[in-house]
Amino acid sequence: MLEYEYSKSSLSIQNMKGNDAQIVRCLRQACPETGHHLLLATMTRIEHLYEDDSELGLNENSLKLDHVANLEGNFIAGSVNVDMKDILGPDPYEDRGADSEDEGGFTGNERMPSEYRYHDSVSPWYREDTAVTTDTPPGSVDCLHQGSY
Repeated sequence: MLEYEYSKSSLSIQNMKGNDAQIVRCLRQACPETGHHLLLATMTRIEHLYEDDSELGLNENSLKLDHVANLEGNFIAGSVNVDMKDILGPDPYEDRGADSEDEGGFTGNERMPSEYRYHDSVSPWYREDTAVTTDTPPGSVDCLHQGSY
């Protein structure tokens, strides 16, 4: 994950700040040597927490690259599913509060889950023989996590 959050319109190597700029430039140089392509993306994790059923394992999580762009900022794909195992490094959501949330409530006989959202900018890379589209299966795209290792 990148240190800063970037909007869809500012998602390009020219707009990278601080450590993000240095790391993305290093990865841009290293990726071709290892047969990978480097991209930039906005990523959202959504957790649906069923308050009454948390012990039963009925919570649902999703992780998606919402907007994927090349290093120049040109749109490539949206809504690409990502698996948590594709994130390198420690779990970035373990001790982190949500960026936004909606409280669950009652709707007739059913209780709606609370929804917690986490928004990040990431620098995913993929193998040269893999196309990144909305049909890209989880496991095909790797995401860099910048954290304390």
